Amino acid sequence: MEFSPLARRLLALITGTADDASYWPDVSQLTVGLGTPVGGGDADSWPPRFEIDERMRQRVVEPARELIGFLLPADREPPHGRFCVLVAAGLAGMDTEVRAMLAERYGPIALAEIDLLLGWDVERRALFVVPRPDGHPSGVAEWLAGLPGYPAFARTALESAVARVEALQAGEIPYLAEEAFDRAETSVLGRAVRLALFRDDDRLPGLLDPLVRGIAVAPTQARTLPSQRLLFEIARVAEAHPTPEVISALRAAGRITRHGGVPNRLDRSLKRIEAALANRLEVAFRVPDGRVRQAVGDHTAVISTDGEVELSWWQGDKRLRSVPAAVRREHPDEVKRLRELVRQTRQQQATLDRALEAGIGGETDPPYRRLAVRRARPALPHPARAVQGAGLGGRVPGALGDRRARPAGDGGRRLASGPLPRPPRRGPRGHRPGPLRAAHRGRVAAGVVDGGAAAGVQRGHARCRSVRGGGLDRGRSPVRRGGA
Repeated sequence: MEFSPLARRLLALITGTADDASYWPDVSQLTVGLGTPVGGGDADSWPPRFEIDERMRQRVVEPARELIGFLLPADREPPHGRFCVLVAAGLAGMDTEVRAMLAERYGPIALAEIDLLLGWDVERRALFVVPRPDGHPSGVAEWLAGLPGYPAFARTALESAVARVEALQAGEIPYLAEEAFDRAETSVLGRAVRLALFRDDDRLPGLLDPLVRGIAVAPTQARTLPSQRLLFEIARVAEAHPTPEVISALRAAGRITRHGGVPNRLDRSLKRIEAALANRLEVAFRVPDGRVRQAVGDHTAVISTDGEVELSWWQGDKRLRSVPAAVRREHPDEVKRLRELVRQTRQQQATLDRALEAGIGGETDPPYRRLAVRRARPALPHPARAVQGAGLGGRVPGALGDRRARPAGDGGRRLASGPLPRPPRRGPRGHRPGPLRAAHRGRVAAGVVDGGAAAGVQRGHARCRSVRGGGLDRGRSPVRRGGA
C-alpha cells in the first residue's frame, strides 16, 4: 500500500520506529517529531518541552485518515495493534467511526479500555502505544497508576473478569477451551493485575483468588483450561511485583488443574516469583500470625500460628479432639473454608521462609533488624490477613554458624538490642591465607608437622600450578610411574 511521504512519516512516529528522540513518559516521539521546542532552550528544563501548533495539526489530518485503513484492515488484526489506530483516529478526528469498528472485533473488557483511551488526548494515547521504548518493564506500573482513570478501570476490569469466570463455572456461559478471554482482553487483564500488585491493593486477594481458580479448571471433566493464556500472564506479571496472595493463588491453581503440563510450568514460575519476593520484604512479611476465632454453631474454631499453623475446635473451655459431628453435618461449607484458610496460611509462611533464605544468601548483609520489625498495617478485610498477633521472629530460617535469629521477650516483634554479627562465610571464600600459613609454619617449627612432608606438599602444589600454566608437557604426567 502506497502512502504519501507525510503519511509514512506519521506512521513511523505513531509506531515509535522513527529516528526522533523519545522522552517517555513525559513526551512522546509523535510530539517530538511534529512539534517545535518551547521554553526558550532553557538548559535546566528536563525533559525538553515540545508543542504541536495548529498549522501542523491541520496538515496531518489527511495523512492520518489515509493511515486508518491500513492500521485497521477489515479482514485481519491491526498490524500495529489497536492503540496505534486510536492515535491516528485522534489526529484525524475519527474517534466515533474507529470506535464503532473496534466494537465489532474485541470483547467488552478490551473495549472498556479503548473507551478510556478515547477520553485522553493524542499525546497520552501516543505514550500508551510504546510504554518504555527500551522494552524494559521497570516503571510501567508506576506510570499506569498515574494515568487518569486507569486505576479505577483496572479494578473494574478485574471485577468483570471474575464475574465472567463465575458465570462460566456455573454453566451460564457455554464452555470452550481457551476461549474465556481473547488475546486483547488477556493483555488488558495483565496490565490490571500488574497495577494492582504494584499498589498492593487490599481488594486484590478477593478478586485474584476466584479468578485464578476459575481459569485453571474447566467446569466440565475436560483437562483443558478456560484460559491458560491468562493464567500464565498473571504468573509473568507477578514476577515483577510478587505478593504472598498471588503465590497462594497460583499454587492453588496448580493443585486443582487437570492439565498435565500446567503444574510443572507454574512451579518454574513460582520459583522465580518467590526469589523476587525477597526484594519486596515489606510485602513478604505481611503473613497471618497470632490467633483468630470463628464461632460455628455452638462451637468455636481457633486458628493459631504459635509455631505450626493449626485449626482446633473448642466447646466452651474444653478443646475437642476433632471436628464436632454437629458442625460437620450442619456447617460443611464453613469447615471447608477454615481448612482452606489454614492451608493458605501455611503456604504463605513457607513462602516467607524461602524469601528470607534468598535474602540471607545474598552478597550483602541481610537487614535482620528491619526484617524482624513488623510494619504497622491497617486491618484488611481478606480473611487470610485477619489473623493478627506475634510469633514471626521465631520462624527466621537458617543457622548462622552457632547463632540463630531468636525472638526477644516481646514475641518476635524485634530482635534483642545490640550489634548483630556478620554471618560467617562458608567455604574457601571465608578464609584468609595469611593466618593459616603462619599457623602452619609455627607447627612445623615446633615439630608437630614434618617439615619435609610439608615441603613435599609445597613442591607438589608448585608442580600442579606449572601444569595449569603450561610449564610442563600436558600430554605427559609429571609423576614418574616406572624405573629410570
